[in-house]
Amino acid sequence: RCGDLQSNGYMGRIPEGQCERLPSIIDEVCGCDPTPPPTPPPTKPPTPAPTPAPVPCNICGEDMEGVGIPGAIVEIPGQDPISCEDLDSLGMDGGIAPGVCALLPGLINEVCGCNPPCPVCGDEDMSPANPDAIISLPGQDDMTCAELEESGLNGAIPEGQCERLPMFIDSVCGCNPTPPPTRPPTQPPTPPPTPAPTPTAPTPTGKGVAPVCVPSYGKKGGSYSGKKG
Repeated sequence: RCGDLQSNGYMGRIPEGQCERLPSIIDEVCGCDPTPPPTPPPTKPPTPAPTPAPVPCNICGEDMEGVGIPGAIVEIPGQDPISCEDLDSLGMDGGIAPGVCALLPGLINEVCGCNPPCPVCGDEDMSPANPDAIISLPGQDDMTCAELEESGLNGAIPEGQCERLPMFIDSVCGCNPTPPPTRPPTQPPTPPPTPAPTPTAPTPTGKGVAPVCVPSYGKKGGSYSGKKG
């Protein structure tokens, strides 16, 4: 049998001179060189789908002001610390996955200053009158009123918190100093009353006026010039 012949060959029982001639003798019977199956045509690899264009990521979120503190360092879980400026560039180049991009505003807005400018005194034309005063706010480290104002202008204070700040810091930072009391108006002195004029009696003249007798003083012994009787 062909199988026995193959075993003898492996075991070295076939002399070398015979071994060289065996294939031509047994090929037809044992099928040492069977006809190979037809070669299938080469399969073309599938055409890869086009790579989608990178999607820019606004790390501050839509409708926000953009990075206001580019040199600040952001620490994102699972990533090396990175500056806000570099993170913003990476996002604009499409290097941030959309799922991660959606989470970034809540993580970096305060650090990177993405919020609109916040006038901490409530009005753009007002600044703390006591810039060196120390203010304590819930959840924040103590800072001076000047540092708080700078943080607000750089966009580090969320808009919702900005609206409530003036009522917290007014008494310490002096955002709305009390003006000096207004002096009451001075009343002009009241002039003394002008006395009414005294009427003057008219001097009688003309007929019908009784004569006025004025006594005359002459010689001793008489005062009247008529004769006795």
